[in-house]
Amino acid sequence: MAGKSRVTAGEEQRDALLSLAHSRDRGEADRARAMLLTLSGWTSPLWMAVRMRAKMAANLDSAIGSCRS
Repeated sequence: MAGKSRVTAGEEQRDALLSLAHSRDRGEADRARAMLLTLSGWTSPLWMAVRMRAKMAANLDSAIGSCRS
C-alpha cells in the first residue's frame, strides 16, 4: 500500500491531536502535527520537506536578527 497511510482517526482523536499540536513540548507538538498531516493525506517526504524549509526560514530569520543587533 505504498503512498497511502493506513492511519485513521475519529473526530475526537483529531481534536486531541490538534490540541497536542499546540503543546509547549516541541517534540509532542511535532509528532501531533505529523500525525495530522498524515491523516490529511500528506506523505512523509512532503511534510518532511515542508518542515525542513520552515526550519531553514527560522534559522535565516534568527541570523538576520542577530546581524541587526
